[in-house]
Amino acid sequence: MLDGYPNEDAGRGELIRVENLTVGYGETNILEDVSFSVYEGEIFAILGPSGCGKSTLFHAMIGLLPIRKGRIIIGGEELGPEERVDSLHRIRHQIGVLFQSGALLDWLSVGENIAFPLRESTDLPEEIIQHIVQLKLELVRLEGCSEIKPAELSGGMTRRAGLAAGMARDPRILFCDEPTFGLDPNTAMEIDELLIEMRDFLKVTIVVVTHVVPTLENIATRCIMLDREAKGVIASGRLDSLKNDTSDQRVQAFFQRRIPERQSQV
Repeated sequence: MLDGYPNEDAGRGELIRVENLTVGYGETNILEDVSFSVYEGEIFAILGPSGCGKSTLFHAMIGLLPIRKGRIIIGGEELGPEERVDSLHRIRHQIGVLFQSGALLDWLSVGENIAFPLRESTDLPEEIIQHIVQLKLELVRLEGCSEIKPAELSGGMTRRAGLAAGMARDPRILFCDEPTFGLDPNTAMEIDELLIEMRDFLKVTIVVVTHVVPTLENIATRCIMLDREAKGVIASGRLDSLKNDTSDQRVQAFFQRRIPERQSQV
């Protein structure tokens, strides 16, 4: 585990609550009656093999997928089957998102990608925006890369630039979708270290979706594991407890698999 791994008292109160959540596509429910909580100041992992519903849950939590049943409460704001635009708007002002691809706009420079959410949602003067851009680049160790286009970045640099953009508005919660998938071990370790630093020094709560076991071992405070057949949570708790739990073969099979699978979009 990396230095800075939180102790048992890391959480300081419930920040996210998912209650009896059912979501899916078309006629099919991917997840049914899923419930869990995320506490302030932790790195919470949603894990499981490809196709288990991790991305589906991720999209529901950031407001990109309608809720069929149940509710999600983030920072006191509620999302449910009847979408409330005002609640969704307030939730999105509390969160930042790092997508697996980095989700950078190709026609903008790295600096302009970081500035974009600030220009869209704040009235900050340009001088302040440029100062924030430089601070975020320093945060992810991309000083001097403001004018570079995304196509010129390596895979690891793209993730770091996406992380800077996700942190542009100083969110209370950072959602990360497979932040280290496809990266070499050293680059993946750098991303893991950045996430821990943000948790420790910026006091941001982090929700990570991943099936990369080394990243889980490096950063996760608590976890839930999803299963395709169960359409929900089959295990939850601290990572060491899940790894040592021999009561469910599906949980053990996940941790015994060390090579990342090909990514699924479910």
